[in-house]
Amino acid sequence: GDFVRYSSTLTGENMNILLHTLPNNTASRQNLTVFASTDEGTTFSTSKAIFPGLAQYSSITRLKDGTLGMYYEMADPGSPFEMYFARFSLNLLGISGFIPLPV
Repeated sequence: GDFVRYSSTLTGENMNILLHTLPNNTASRQNLTVFASTDEGTTFSTSKAIFPGLAQYSSITRLKDGTLGMYYEMADPGSPFEMYFARFSLNLLGISGFIPLPV
């Protein structure tokens, strides 16, 4: 998994947003999910499954246009793991009210 700060009020943005990616399954590496916190990690009340099957070794970053880029390994049962890239916005995670700084 990965853990990143998407935004910070210390840099002038209007929200603190932390993102955490990991398989959301206690028995195996399945259901790769992005968790989001807007309270400095006290809770991660927002989450979105990105891939329901076998998945591991994810990395997430904020792209220049404000969207999120996530690179991860996934596989169908019995197949080798392959690398994939997903791009999505905070809206997919259910976060609203974030105002990005002008570029």
